[in-house]
Amino acid sequence: MEVTAITQNLISVLNILEGRMPFELYLFGSVLHSANFHDIDILVVYELEGHAQTIKDTIENHLPDSLLHFTCLTVDEERELDFVRITKASKVAAE
Repeated sequence: MEVTAITQNLISVLNILEGRMPFELYLFGSVLHSANFHDIDILVVYELEGHAQTIKDTIENHLPDSLLHFTCLTVDEERELDFVRITKASKVAAE
């Protein structure tokens, strides 16, 4: 699967969950830098504890045959770790 298709599937997740829970999705790692990536690294930045699992389940339903690696951080954890900047993660934004 190409990065464009992955991003489109993640945008679908954003659209489905929009308004139900605040969160952000980012891609990072080899999927952004190599045509021969083996897994898809996804950062989920969420506000409420129960939301992370719902977001992950929805993504897994939209990318069922992909090797997904999730990193889930609260907004405060991401801010403290500066994860997005350090990993040069790319935000997935709804159209």
